[in-house]
Amino acid sequence: MTVEARFSREAKLFGLRVKQLRKDDELSQAQLGQLILLTQSQVSLIEKGASNFEFNTLIKIGNGLNVTLAALFDYENGMRFRKLSKKYDLERRIKTEKEKFGKRLLDLIQWRSTKQDDLAVISNIDAADLSRFINGEHNMELFNIIKIAEGLKVSLIDLFFYNGPLPKNADFKGLTTGKRS
Repeated sequence: MTVEARFSREAKLFGLRVKQLRKDDELSQAQLGQLILLTQSQVSLIEKGASNFEFNTLIKIGNGLNVTLAALFDYENGMRFRKLSKKYDLERRIKTEKEKFGKRLLDLIQWRSTKQDDLAVISNIDAADLSRFINGEHNMELFNIIKIAEGLKVSLIDLFFYNGPLPKNADFKGLTTGKRS
């Protein structure tokens, strides 16, 4: 599957998940938009899988629905990661989520026994940008998150399940910077 095809699939699944969680909370798109500082039409585009939104928007959605970011990508198990025990200050949560994501990304890179520069090449992401992602100094778009997940051969939930186990290694043959078709 190409990165573009994975993005299309993931964006649609993510949108359905947001819609499900929004409806579980008995919120309209406009009400969710007010909670997360987006317009109703922006929420609609996200729910349709037609938006390449930024990391900060992902955090705003999680904050507005009071769920972990992993819960937003938990398409199959529904309630496995459900509600957070408390609401967080948005600015604090953005900073914390970026730091946690960077640490998890670094853990996954090390677990895959690869180098940052190799992942940058495989994912077609600028090495300096990847370094900023790891250092929590980013606001990357969903497409780049998917490129990283694809490069590491992990699911999006694996990227955001910060305290969870590392993914199973069964089909992994190692990252290479060789040409990809």
